[in-house]
Amino acid sequence: MSKRSTLSLPERLDISEAESLRERMNKALEKDAEAYDIKADKVTRADSAGLQLLLSFSGAVSKLGKEMKITHPSDEFLAAAELLGVTELLDTRKVNSGSIK
Repeated sequence: MSKRSTLSLPERLDISEAESLRERMNKALEKDAEAYDIKADKVTRADSAGLQLLLSFSGAVSKLGKEMKITHPSDEFLAAAELLGVTELLDTRKVNSGSIK
C-alpha cells in the first residue's frame, strides 16, 4: 500500500496565504510519502499567486517521481483555474470519485 500525505488548501488560495502555504508544502515534501492528496474543497477564492504555488508544488512532486491528486475541488477553485488557463496544467478533469487528478 502506498503512503499518502494529505494537504488541505486554505479558503483563500491567494497571495495573503502564499507564504504559510509554501511552508506547509515544503514540510509535506519532507515526509516520506509516495503520493500527495491536495484537498481543495474549502477554497472560496484563488488568485494567480495561489495557483502558481500549487503548480510549483506539482512540479516538485513530479521531479521526485511521485503523484499529486487534487481532491474534491470547489467550484471556485475550478473557476479560478479555468480563468487563469491552468486547468490542463493541473489536469482538472472531474472523475466519478469526486476528485481530479
